[in-house]
Amino acid sequence: MKRPAIIDGILVAVVLSIVAAGFFPVAVWLFSTKMAIAVVSALIALSYTAYLLRLRSKRAGVFFMWTCAAVWAGAGAFFLALPAYLLSLAVMIWAVRWVSVGGGLIRGLIDAGLTGASIGFAGYAVAISGSITAGLWCFLLIQSLWSLIPNCGLGKKESCNTHNEAGRFDRAHLAAEEALRELVLRAG
Repeated sequence: MKRPAIIDGILVAVVLSIVAAGFFPVAVWLFSTKMAIAVVSALIALSYTAYLLRLRSKRAGVFFMWTCAAVWAGAGAFFLALPAYLLSLAVMIWAVRWVSVGGGLIRGLIDAGLTGASIGFAGYAVAISGSITAGLWCFLLIQSLWSLIPNCGLGKKESCNTHNEAGRFDRAHLAAEEALRELVLRAG
């Protein structure tokens, strides 16, 4: 996956927030408020997922991952309560990013913490301002920080330690992660 600069993530956050702000009143007019939140959130999550998948250098598995994300977003709107559904969309974004980028357990946990922080700040922004757009803006803005997570161990013979020496176990672990990632991506 190409590593975007943080400004790319900020621009995506701006564009998606403006689109959501424009589409939300129309969705409220067409649906109930809760369904409008679910529809707009699903569209924004799928758009962000498309952005993440567009960054992939390998095209194998993109259709499979996009289909899984679309089914997740569509089915969740009907089977989950709104807070659980919004949480599941954030988990979907994290899962797509982790499978696409990889990087190991440490990177995945840091990314999961970032996703949790973005959920918390988004909820705080909605609670304080009453604006769903402000919450979405905070969520996407904090999500743009994922590009700053160290990019170590992505199929290279290096690890995240300071010595930059990977032992036999570390090399085997990286090879197993890469093989698993390839299996998941080829399933599509």
